[in-house]
Amino acid sequence: EVAVIGPDLHDENSEWELRSVTERIRDELLQLKSVSQANIAGARDYQFDIDIPEATLRKYGLTLQDVARTVRRENLELPGGKLITDSQVLLLRGKNKHLIGSEIEKIPLVTEPGGVVLTVGDIGRVQDDFSDTTMISEIDGKPALSIAVERTAQEDLLAIVEQVREYVKTANLPPGYSLKLWKDQSIDVRDRMDLLSRNGLQGLILVFITLTIFLEFRLAFWVALGIPISMFGACIVLYYTGQTLNMLSMFAFLMALGIVVDDAIVVGENIYEHRQKGKSFILAAIDGATEVLPSVCASVSTTVIAFMPLLFVSGIMGKFIAVMPIAVIAMLVISLLESTFILPCHLAHGKAPAGGGDPNQDQSEGFVGRKLNKFIERCYLPVLKASLNYPSSTLAVAGALMMLSAGLILGGFAPFNIFPKTDYRMIEATVEFPDGTPQAITGEATRKIQEAFETLDQEYQKQYGNSLVKLVRRNVGFGTRDESGGG
Repeated sequence: EVAVIGPDLHDENSEWELRSVTERIRDELLQLKSVSQANIAGARDYQFDIDIPEATLRKYGLTLQDVARTVRRENLELPGGKLITDSQVLLLRGKNKHLIGSEIEKIPLVTEPGGVVLTVGDIGRVQDDFSDTTMISEIDGKPALSIAVERTAQEDLLAIVEQVREYVKTANLPPGYSLKLWKDQSIDVRDRMDLLSRNGLQGLILVFITLTIFLEFRLAFWVALGIPISMFGACIVLYYTGQTLNMLSMFAFLMALGIVVDDAIVVGENIYEHRQKGKSFILAAIDGATEVLPSVCASVSTTVIAFMPLLFVSGIMGKFIAVMPIAVIAMLVISLLESTFILPCHLAHGKAPAGGGDPNQDQSEGFVGRKLNKFIERCYLPVLKASLNYPSSTLAVAGALMMLSAGLILGGFAPFNIFPKTDYRMIEATVEFPDGTPQAITGEATRKIQEAFETLDQEYQKQYGNSLVKLVRRNVGFGTRDESGGG
């Protein structure tokens, strides 16, 4: 939202001026290339008082209902749908809504026998006014209105916010007015994108290093490459299915990120195992891939089937969450195709080691490989044999560990919290009073909350040297969530 903050004046003329400046800024925002929707929030509705003498009404055979019906018919604003182009979405709207009294005065009302058309202004008087509702909208103690800049499903949120930021920096405002940008949803989107990029890069590096240490460099490279291939392929699927990269789709990517590389690791490791048995590169790739193909397909299929019911959810909720199963299924299917077709093709080609050695064997197992084999022979195999020879003892140890884990959680030694507390950039305090409560009481209650925030910020500045509060908005008569009625 763009907050339009006016001078510290509280009279009717300043309210009209603030509303006029806010409407001009809204119209200028709508002229930006990426902005298609901008609505004023926190303002009282316009109201027109039409005064026509009773004698004049009788003279022309009119009633107040006739005048109201005519004005209502000539004062409409109707939606006309939307026009979708390759680069943007254009909202169509039939505008014939009059916002000031001088426009209402021009509405035709009576046609005399001689053909003379009399307007509302010819037979009466129109006075501009606001609705009688009591509303207060302030930011940092000054009168303010907000312009909610919204987007359609096909529009780019980051591009919209970037253009709005540039406008706020360069806007031409009357003396005493200022603009502030708040409730910026692009921050959450950027944070989620950074998290997705960071997790993807970390996963790629860890997979590459681990496979390089325990297997070989070439195999590690092609297996790790499956992560960006799956993500880019899923983005292409989202584009052609009419979905966008948003908070839900990025959440789906994060869920599937740890799964997509599993198939490639299984296939690549099995191909490596067949090469260690003395097979050629091509034969090892064929045998290794076909051997684990059923299990890999079954593993991916179970996850795909688990997400498929979300595609059949009906209504608004179904349209809202459809991007999640599409993103997850696309990543898994592309990962499966990459690991069973593309990866074996890469691993089927290689060079024989220098010196005429066996091309099917690595020149050296390396330090890590030798240590791992010793660990397997000296530690893992004896424990495995003992577990198989004494199954009752194995089950008893497993049960004891499970009860120990449950005891740590139930006893409070290991804290358990399903919904951990997270930091928010905005704090909202709401005070509700019964209907009919005087404005003085509601205004005083909200003012005390504002003073508490300011006191807290001053204490924080004394201790840490910087401000914790960007702005404080005080509303009386409507809520901050829906900008409509409230306590």
